[in-house]
Amino acid sequence: MKKMLWSLLTVFMLLILASCGTNDNDENNPTTGSEQQETEPKVSTQLNVDANGEAVFLIKNESNKESTLSFTSGQEVEYQLLDQDKTVVYTYSANKSFTQAIQEKKLQPNEEISFDLDLENELVDVPAGKYTLVAWSLAPELSDQKVETTYDWAGTEKAEESAPPAEEISKVTLYREDDNAEFVEPYEVEIDPSGDMVKQIFEEIDTTKVGLLDYRFENDDKKLVLVMDKTTENVQGTAGEYLFIGKVLHSYFENFPKLEEIDFVQQDGSPAVLPHMGAVSTFTRDEQYTKPN
Repeated sequence: MKKMLWSLLTVFMLLILASCGTNDNDENNPTTGSEQQETEPKVSTQLNVDANGEAVFLIKNESNKESTLSFTSGQEVEYQLLDQDKTVVYTYSANKSFTQAIQEKKLQPNEEISFDLDLENELVDVPAGKYTLVAWSLAPELSDQKVETTYDWAGTEKAEESAPPAEEISKVTLYREDDNAEFVEPYEVEIDPSGDMVKQIFEEIDTTKVGLLDYRFENDDKKLVLVMDKTTENVQGTAGEYLFIGKVLHSYFENFPKLEEIDFVQQDGSPAVLPHMGAVSTFTRDEQYTKPN
């Protein structure tokens, strides 16, 4: 009987020791954590310019997993040309329209896709000079991966012929509120002819500190889309909103004869919002905010 009890006790002690050994091993050798977890796919972007001035934007899946990129339109890549003052002088999408459809593109491990920027044909109206070329993918997954490089643009004969003399565009007619703050009226102002005309006009006429995030031209430059931040909600009173809209519309229609429509949108593409007018979006040349004759 005693031998049987000692045998059972011995087995029980061995089981306890085995259990402790297993726990110690788990604590000192964690093999079920980050070592076993697969890393997220890493997708890189790159911008290359060859000796002839042509540029290629590259997207590469550098991981060992399939990666999926999503796009909200037919446009997959955007790029801009900035002068030495960091002013945008060219935006690829400014004079183009794209299909509005959600699409996905799958990249297999180590797969690379390339986009020719075709600068020779795209920059025909841009004068020769030293610029910064900035490119990025419009996939939200790569929104923080803008790449840039210095770019020496040789220019074209068309750009030299179409560039108006500085004295012809150094003065422009803009609109401001009249003395009674009832209507908008014209006045002249000088602007930098080598700068971004859209932004310069907005900065000059904006007395309410409304922020312009971006802009683009659509429909063969017949529509101007102004991307506003939410400070439009700070415009004071119905009269203030009336004057703000009037200054913007008349100033741009005055200086861009080809324009037929102007859109006010927020960053997500929805209409901009004013406290009293509510959502405001597309306006045409028929809108009048000047004093009747």
